[in-house]
Amino acid sequence: MNEIPPDIYTRVQEYALGITNAWLTDDEVLASSLAESFRAYYDEQTNSGRIHPLLTEAMADFTDDPNEAAR
Repeated sequence: MNEIPPDIYTRVQEYALGITNAWLTDDEVLASSLAESFRAYYDEQTNSGRIHPLLTEAMADFTDDPNEAAR
């Protein structure tokens, strides 16, 4: 089994909760800002070779464009 690195788990959890809470309060500006930060974190991790299914799946879940999410 592929263990989730604790730092990746924590960051994904923080972004997912933040984005979801922003959506629930109709704070589109905050949700968008957090989604951009999450994308930057995702790009940073994948560019450094730290790819984990949790990170990839969560990024897809919070991507508005279906084609981008599938990629």
